[in-house]
Amino acid sequence: MRELTRSEIDDLLRTERVGHVAVIDGDVPYVGPLSFVYTEGVIVFRTLEGRRLAALRKNPVVSMSVTRTGPGAADWRTALVTGTAQVLGDRSEASRYVAHIIAKYRAAYGVMEHMPDWMLDPRAHVVRIVPTEVTGRAAAETKPGRF
Repeated sequence: MRELTRSEIDDLLRTERVGHVAVIDGDVPYVGPLSFVYTEGVIVFRTLEGRRLAALRKNPVVSMSVTRTGPGAADWRTALVTGTAQVLGDRSEASRYVAHIIAKYRAAYGVMEHMPDWMLDPRAHVVRIVPTEVTGRAAAETKPGRF
């Protein structure tokens, strides 16, 4: 295994489309996938009321993993972010971040005739993760005949 450079980590966070965020629900970790954007040094996502949102309101410390895989078993790299989650109450700030999310996924999937419901759902809350630690690792180079 090798450590990723900060540039490699930032690339993963900017370009990958799915991350997994872990929250603490009471004394149990709870992990789930989400769409997100990495902008201005923070991670932002939208979520509806539910277990994830309730948990991070009680304990805002979260961890997020973003992974890119390739065709081989040992062809992967991952960025790990630990930080503090904040549910944004300021609609102007939240709207600005939603615009970043929409731009990312429009660029990834091309111009969409209709925006997916999750992007525009007015019930969704915008959550910002302010990183306190960012690391990354990649699988080591493998040689023929080795697993």
